[in-house]
Amino acid sequence: MRTIEAATALVRHDAPTAVSAYEALVADFPAEAVFDADLARAYLLAGRLDDARRVNRKALELNPQYWPGHALEARAFARCRIDCQRPPMRLCGCVPLPLRRLVSS
Repeated sequence: MRTIEAATALVRHDAPTAVSAYEALVADFPAEAVFDADLARAYLLAGRLDDARRVNRKALELNPQYWPGHALEARAFARCRIDCQRPPMRLCGCVPLPLRRLVSS
């Protein structure tokens, strides 16, 4: 029931309800990458980019093969680049995880 409420809020772009519902699900099911990734989507919808990237990274640590997490990381990267207007490949919080590893090596 709670997952339906959370997903419905996300689809309806009701950021406050989606964030609240997914935060509760993540607290109850901390090992489920899908809830972390969906919470990240809710944070992104709410304009909380740093929180979205932090939670999404947790989802990718739980399940590195979870492709929606990688897609969200790319979306967050693009949004951050627009918001902070940094030049390409400049090392900052905007660089997606795989690129940061390559550039930092």
